[in-house]
Amino acid sequence: MEERELRAVSRWEWERILLRARLGGLIPARGKRGGVAASTIRVVALVFASHADANTGGRIWPGDATVAVEAEVGIQVVQAVRRRLVALGLLLRVRARSRSHHEGDEYQLTLPIDLLEHIEILSPEVVRTSAAALYAARRGARRPANDTPTPAHPRAGVGVPPEPSDGADNGHRGGSNGSADQHRGDSDGGTVGDPAARDTSPGPATNNTNPIPLDSRADVTTSHARASAKRPQLIRCAPHGIAGQPRADGRSPCAICRVLDDRAHGKLRPAYRDPVSDLARLRHRP
Repeated sequence: MEERELRAVSRWEWERILLRARLGGLIPARGKRGGVAASTIRVVALVFASHADANTGGRIWPGDATVAVEAEVGIQVVQAVRRRLVALGLLLRVRARSRSHHEGDEYQLTLPIDLLEHIEILSPEVVRTSAAALYAARRGARRPANDTPTPAHPRAGVGVPPEPSDGADNGHRGGSNGSADQHRGDSDGGTVGDPAARDTSPGPATNNTNPIPLDSRADVTTSHARASAKRPQLIRCAPHGIAGQPRADGRSPCAICRVLDDRAHGKLRPAYRDPVSDLARLRHRP
């Protein structure tokens, strides 16, 4: 069997290739054993790469159990992925380590020259194009409240009509009075640059196409005023520092004060120790 040519790479270069590799169907189902999903293969492979030296891509010796815990998969899945990566030439076992000391074999991140003959590797341009298509499909046409699609704003230089030339076509607009381009075909003959011709409304200009009626503004202001007027006033208990709303029965809003009052009048209440009284007894203890 001819030995394959493998090239040792850094962790960064290896991960870049792995993320663009299409790993679906790499470990299919066999008999009672189910296949391994592409996402699971990628996660296990990245866990192996996380233990590699950043510059050389070597010194990888985590045990299968360690990789299984970090990738949240079973040990059999880790073993299947590791064997597949070795078969593809993405991992190279450089040294067998001691099993008695629970040490895994040492591996090196590699890239074979014939990797494209076994799996598909997307180019960076294909990744960008696919990501843009997914984003466009996910975003879709934005629809406001009236279910009218909002047209996308054209980018500069894309889909923008050309500027009119200085030829004879730009001389007249064909108004009723046959005036030049600086005049419109209106009865008053106001110029385009004239502010009075652009704004015929006597009121102040505004950019809001759906202004709020005055009566609605008054209703909103009134509702805020009523809400602030209905807000209850809290009463804070001085001995215990507990704030509460006034009660209809006239009792104190402080729960501790109500408990002490019930105990003073002989009402059966659960045993309770006042922290303020206990602190006072500790301070005055001789």
